[in-house]
Amino acid sequence: MHEKHRKLYRLIDKRDREITELFDPLKHSAATMQLLKLYLSNRITDDDVMQFSEELGHRSARFKKPMRIPLSK
Repeated sequence: MHEKHRKLYRLIDKRDREITELFDPLKHSAATMQLLKLYLSNRITDDDVMQFSEELGHRSARFKKPMRIPLSK
């Protein structure tokens, strides 16, 4: 039983640290990156991102597109 509590505590602690990183006080220069992290972690939607600015919406869409890496012959 003790081991289950430890595992649960570790999971909660990990999630808490992730959320803290996402919601720490933002500096203007870091705001875009934090919003992209929220978006890529599915904590905000496409519609949420578009409310900030059209530019941010286009930037975030590029991050979710699959990357195509050309293969050399």
